Amino acid sequence: MRTTDLRSDLALAIRLYGALLGPRITELEDKQLELTLVTDGLNRNPEDLSGTERIRLLEITGAILDLLAGQCGELRSDAERGVSNG
Repeated sequence: MRTTDLRSDLALAIRLYGALLGPRITELEDKQLELTLVTDGLNRNPEDLSGTERIRLLEITGAILDLLAGQCGELRSDAERGVSNG
């Protein structure tokens, strides 16, 4: 997935589902900024990017994806509990 696509999808999700995200919305908004930094780093000349920088960019992206997966799981769990309780 391209980081620009991820940034766009994350911004849309925050806008559409912000009310459901509760206090996590701030953390997700911070991740939008980190994605901007990752995109800027990846858009540099590949020869200017050290191995350490590449690894760091991948770690940041992986942490963002982990956070999103966790949030998705929480929302699904909440929805399932609501259906079973309703």
